[in-house]
Amino acid sequence: MLLSPRQLRALESICETFFPATEGWPSAVQLGVPAALAANLDFNPRTSEKAQLLQLLDVWDSRFHSLFANGNFSCFSTLPPDERTRILLDWADSSIAKRRGAFQALRKGVGFLYVMLSDAAGDSAVWRKMKYPGPLASPIVAARRTPTALAQPLAVTVPERDLKLSCEVCVVGSGAGGGT
Repeated sequence: MLLSPRQLRALESICETFFPATEGWPSAVQLGVPAALAANLDFNPRTSEKAQLLQLLDVWDSRFHSLFANGNFSCFSTLPPDERTRILLDWADSSIAKRRGAFQALRKGVGFLYVMLSDAAGDSAVWRKMKYPGPLASPIVAARRTPTALAQPLAVTVPERDLKLSCEVCVVGSGAGGGT
């Protein structure tokens, strides 16, 4: 989806507030999160949700919004990072459910893409910083594997009688928490 310059500036400043460049971590804008969010809007079949986000972005970087959000007549994108953070946190703790919902949608969308985006080679500066090798299908991960590592089968133990096991961690279930 093509955003207006004002909408793009608003989205970039929101992304930069959630994930600024710090101590070897790339910023969300450096990773291309705003462009990826805009491109993924086309996949949302709910036109009303797309329209709501575009309306929010239209207003977000206006002086009118900043006047009500922090009493300052400056646009959100020109505010210092601590003031932008405070405005977002005010939306997170708002007594208005739609504001809280908008904050959560922005937080989740920006956070998901920040962690998941990879470059054209299938690598990510965020993954390297987290020491995550990447998905199994990634060409970067495949290049790091040795032929012997690929040939080693998984050792499965089938208990034939009651066993006493000890471990440091036990994961029960295979759902969202157990699977990881």
